[in-house]
Amino acid sequence: PLRSTMGDYLLIALVTLVAAVSYTSSKCWPRDYGFGSVVCVCNVRYCDFLGDVRRPPSTRGKVVAFESNKAGLRFDRTILHLDSKHDPYGGNSTVVLQINPQKTYQMIFGFGGAFTDAVGINLRKLPDNMQDDVIKSYYSKEGLEYTIGRIPIASTDFSVREYTYDDVPNDFGLANFNLSEEDFQFKIPYIKKAMSMSANEIWFFGSSWSAPAWMKTSNSLSGRGFLKGEPGGLYYKTWARYIVRFVREYKRQGIPMWGLTTQNEPTSGFIPFYPWQTMGFSPQSERDFIKLDLGPELQKAGYGPSRLRLMILDDNRIVLRYWAKVVRS
Repeated sequence: PLRSTMGDYLLIALVTLVAAVSYTSSKCWPRDYGFGSVVCVCNVRYCDFLGDVRRPPSTRGKVVAFESNKAGLRFDRTILHLDSKHDPYGGNSTVVLQINPQKTYQMIFGFGGAFTDAVGINLRKLPDNMQDDVIKSYYSKEGLEYTIGRIPIASTDFSVREYTYDDVPNDFGLANFNLSEEDFQFKIPYIKKAMSMSANEIWFFGSSWSAPAWMKTSNSLSGRGFLKGEPGGLYYKTWARYIVRFVREYKRQGIPMWGLTTQNEPTSGFIPFYPWQTMGFSPQSERDFIKLDLGPELQKAGYGPSRLRLMILDDNRIVLRYWAKVVRS
């Protein structure tokens, strides 16, 4: 709501002060599916892109605006030329924006998407040039310039089967740990495409949905279940080594991890009959797991705080304040 209100205010302020020139980098080929607006068609013959979003060569007195709306505009670019024409609404024709660089808020690292099995499965059904166009639309400078990529650790609810990287019971040494065929078919190829198309470094982070069934109280990837034992115990330490192994294996594939989350939606692991992969953590058990198991294993492997970001919660924001207070204690 704040963003919307601010945007509306600035738009109203500028509208009385500008002369506009509208153009698009490449034209949207619209198609209406009967839901009140249109989509832009992308096929083997044609695909439109946002274009390189940069300041005009001469930036003085100019603002670049992009608009998508229900009427059908999609990233329509307009260069607004500020002038001193009289305001027909009787207001002052000068807008003063005051910026205090000393007053900061939450840092935004960037925006991105997830490289799930479902993404790869659907991309593989497209011709090669369309696969490239989809990735280009998100990660290249002609597209949205995403700079973050989330990589699931093994299977999720966006997979067609349940699997982990070590389904051999009681393999505490992780001798049977291996990346899956899904990693090599549906994730890694498209991650590398994104890396090759991006003009920026992409920050990748891993997130796990569930430990192998043999590590869990439920002996199942889905439904209510937790790691066996307590933080500091054999199962928790094995799970920590499993996560570190994932980081190392992806590094061997040329994909370094910028970060990890401790567990995807840890509160869902408390729900009976939960329909897909999950594992429960309370804020107390997550705190102790980080302190006694995951943190030391990451440090030992050379992935301390200066090399890898460890993110907590990864769940609905209703519990954010309490969760952060407990874990950071």
